[in-house]
Amino acid sequence: MKYRALHAISWWNVYYILVLLLTLSNLIEFRPLPNIILLAALCLPLKWRYLHYLRQVICIAAGLALLYSQSYLPSLDAFSANAAGVTDFSLSFVLDFILSMINWSYVAVVAAVILAFLVLQDYLRFTTLSICGIAYLCAAPYISLLQPSESPEMLTAQQGIDSLGQMPVQEQITQAGHSSLVQSGPASPEGAAAFTAEFFAYEKARRVEFPSQIDAQNVPFDIILLNICSLSRSDLETAGLSGHPLFADADITFSAFNSATSYSGPATLRLLRSACGQSEFSGLYSQNSECELFSRLEHLGFVPQLYMDHSGRFGNYLQGLRDYAGFTAALSSQRDCRERYYSFDGEPVFADQDIFSTYLKDRSAHPQSRSAALFNLVSLHDGNEAADGSDKGLNHNERWGRRAQLLLDEAAAFEAKIKASGRPTLLIFVPEHGAALTGDKIQMARLRDIPSPLITNIPVFAKFFNVQEPAGAPAKVPVTIDYPTSYQALAELISRAASTNYFSGGTALQDLTDDLAPTYLVSENEGALVVRFQNTDFLRLKGRDFTLYPR
Repeated sequence: MKYRALHAISWWNVYYILVLLLTLSNLIEFRPLPNIILLAALCLPLKWRYLHYLRQVICIAAGLALLYSQSYLPSLDAFSANAAGVTDFSLSFVLDFILSMINWSYVAVVAAVILAFLVLQDYLRFTTLSICGIAYLCAAPYISLLQPSESPEMLTAQQGIDSLGQMPVQEQITQAGHSSLVQSGPASPEGAAAFTAEFFAYEKARRVEFPSQIDAQNVPFDIILLNICSLSRSDLETAGLSGHPLFADADITFSAFNSATSYSGPATLRLLRSACGQSEFSGLYSQNSECELFSRLEHLGFVPQLYMDHSGRFGNYLQGLRDYAGFTAALSSQRDCRERYYSFDGEPVFADQDIFSTYLKDRSAHPQSRSAALFNLVSLHDGNEAADGSDKGLNHNERWGRRAQLLLDEAAAFEAKIKASGRPTLLIFVPEHGAALTGDKIQMARLRDIPSPLITNIPVFAKFFNVQEPAGAPAKVPVTIDYPTSYQALAELISRAASTNYFSGGTALQDLTDDLAPTYLVSENEGALVVRFQNTDFLRLKGRDFTLYPR
């Protein structure tokens, strides 16, 4: 073998061309120093053939690890933390998931680069081009410093962000009475970092005031929280279900509600701890009785109830609610419920229609004056398969759409039965997070490690059934809360409904919703945080600094 062949980087040029294309497309976050070290190691002359082979083996491993570390794919920590759960996945689910991850457009680009290299390698000095490309990527941040800075408006326009509402988020929040926490300064990673720290410090002190007791003369009512897995506004649009009748007659619609996370356990914990402001992710896994919504409701005489279409064992979901949200209600019987789906780990998922029927039977058999029921439903979760095999041959989105149509239809029928029962009831529809039917530039469909707005903007509404309106009273005008909100607004709404004796018919909807607690858009999982700062989305991955959310 000639000496020249021992130090030329040869096929590594394909790697560096792809790194250049990925970086320029904002698909990876380029890290200069490790790339320079790898390139220098490849270009270093070696006289001994076996050293050359050893270098190739080491550099291949290092190059793959470096490329993965620069990507926005889930961290290795995420895999190790969920290793126990992954072993429970069925083989069919794993294969379906892997095949859905293949992006044929990207495969075509890689094939085109390889073909171009094979055709042109005798005519172009690809090693020189690779070195120049890496040098440009290293110098690009310093070149940008010499250019005029862009305004927040320009950044937002370039990103193509779907803003929540027609006016800037800061103006919406200020008008809603959230003026004590203000976003100031230009839209920049440094500003986003500073604001995030201020946000969590501010939220740590927020509390929802509940009445010390409910007047004996107040009309007793029930509370139902429908906490549904894998349902976002984006999912509804993708499946063509945004106009489902279930959403049409809501009394209060939260059009800019942020789930603050993209995983089930943290989402339900945030809901059940909504008597406090939004905590950091790590703060969810410590007890704080001040924040426990159902503890407050029990104190007011509401009997807690729990209904689920699953066992709650996966991910230690149910035990987590007991340990970190003070949720004590026993899981209601599923004995008479049909098995409608089998989940990705082979466990049965029961028919939601039967779960709703169980609740109605329980309320008839135990007519206590007040109850507060949490429903957690996972029939839309990724990987569910119909027990009767009726979804065979459908792709992932088609299966989700069919299941969502059925769930929404059965929820609408459940509402009709609540209304027919005559029982005063406040029903709040609050999904956990989205299903990620569509991905974005840095996160493929079905992945939820990054809590992007596509996943965390969920359809939330409240409905009041059987309010004792006086004869001749004008029809209630529905209210839309179009400024950014999260779980604390729901806790505040429940508190107001209890303290104002709303079901007696003497309170206007507007009185319940005026100045409901706004919350800036900050979403967090264990390894990723997204914040909307100055109408611009920023992303921070574990171990990295804030960057613009690539669009």
